[in-house]
Amino acid sequence: MRTMAPQRRRRAQRGFTLLEVMIVVAIITILAALGTSSLRELIPRMRTRKVAHEFAQQVEFIRQQAILNNREASLTITDWDDAYTDPGQDQRGAWNLAVGNRPLGSTTWDVLPVDADVDGVDDMASEGTYDLQPGAAQATPYVGLLQPDTQQILFTPRGLLANSVGELATGGYLEFVFANKIAVGQGVDDYWVVRVYRGGMVRVEPRQGDYYQNDDGGTDDHSTISSGSPSASGPS
Repeated sequence: MRTMAPQRRRRAQRGFTLLEVMIVVAIITILAALGTSSLRELIPRMRTRKVAHEFAQQVEFIRQQAILNNREASLTITDWDDAYTDPGQDQRGAWNLAVGNRPLGSTTWDVLPVDADVDGVDDMASEGTYDLQPGAAQATPYVGLLQPDTQQILFTPRGLLANSVGELATGGYLEFVFANKIAVGQGVDDYWVVRVYRGGMVRVEPRQGDYYQNDDGGTDDHSTISSGSPSASGPS
């Protein structure tokens, strides 16, 4: 029976050299650093997108409540972020969901869930209240709601906006803007815009600029949105 020659056996059993191990470690370190840098930018952006989409879902939900209860329903902004360009300041933004006591011209509002007893006392208002600030149930770091032109989204029992024409933008909608405070604080436009149209339709759109603008190490079109999307010049 043939046996492996000592020289060939030693070659087969040879492990990695110290130089090879150092090269592999260096490559892994570089890849990990690149991944960490990308995540540092991506996570705040995804959080902002998530909050904007959740806000849009709540608008659609309160519209359904107006139809189901045959009464006015509203989403009312109760707080916003005056320091959305400063990530060192705590994020702010709060709103509540409520159903009125009449189909039109409600005089009292019941913050969700709708109470079984119509006694003028809101028994479980906290379940229809949302707050982004630290310590709140929905706290979301570095996501700020900009002060809106109109603080209340009001729906009729038919699911149509009851806001006056004067409250709507030229395109016939209400607009609510959420900012990625980390990016905006660095001079980079990174917003998610929720638009609520007269007929009840809700749209969520990005309004973002270039992460690598004026950066020799990147490309200017890294995160530029298409020409068909809202302006990349910041909130209008």
